[in-house]
Amino acid sequence: MSWNPAIDPGCPDEVGIDAIETLIVPRARDLGGLEVRPRKLPHGSASVRSVPNLLI
Repeated sequence: MSWNPAIDPGCPDEVGIDAIETLIVPRARDLGGLEVRPRKLPHGSASVRSVPNLLI
């Protein structure tokens, strides 16, 4: 793991909710007693795609 003290992780104050162009809200699916909710893979993964999250 590397560390760089020059990189500031702060977020600028002038960027607000208006900076978001599109908001995608996934929908839960009921498959006969098995609820499936989509979720996104963590940022920086090999590919960003929806992955089913099975709830039993």
